[in-house]
Amino acid sequence: VCKAFVYSFFFSINFLLGLACLVLFAAFIAHKYGKRQAIIGAVLFAANPILWLHINTGLESILVMLWQILSWVSMERYLESKSSRKHLYWLLLSIILLLLTRVDGFIFAGILVMYLLVFRREYRTGLILLATTTFVEGSYILMRYLYYGDILNNAYYAKVSGSLVSRLEAGWN
Repeated sequence: VCKAFVYSFFFSINFLLGLACLVLFAAFIAHKYGKRQAIIGAVLFAANPILWLHINTGLESILVMLWQILSWVSMERYLESKSSRKHLYWLLLSIILLLLTRVDGFIFAGILVMYLLVFRREYRTGLILLATTTFVEGSYILMRYLYYGDILNNAYYAKVSGSLVSRLEAGWN
């Protein structure tokens, strides 16, 4: 009974997080391209079987996706109108939460930094995001090192132990 409750609880949480992702995505599409495109985008988003697979796992994947969508939408909205810093703050907050949620959160933050610096030529915003990412990730790595004696927590090393070849084979499967 307890196991079923835990599964149901985390499925419910992930379902609500997935719904938040859908609403945020559809609202941004409606803002950018119109209501009709938002409906089409929302249907395609909701019909993605990978989304439902991750909702069913009970893991943090849907929360990570929420932080990623929120950061992308916030970045785009900030670039539209730099007169309000509200969206910049949402961008920075969502990246901080992403970095604290997943060890590999810095990858998405790096993608946004590169997008801002290389493709959009938004140097100020890109450097603010880079500084925030570097500070938060550096602080988090230092805290893990001081606590665990390693840069990642012990559970991470237990999951990925073995030779590189055996890890690649397991990952491929």
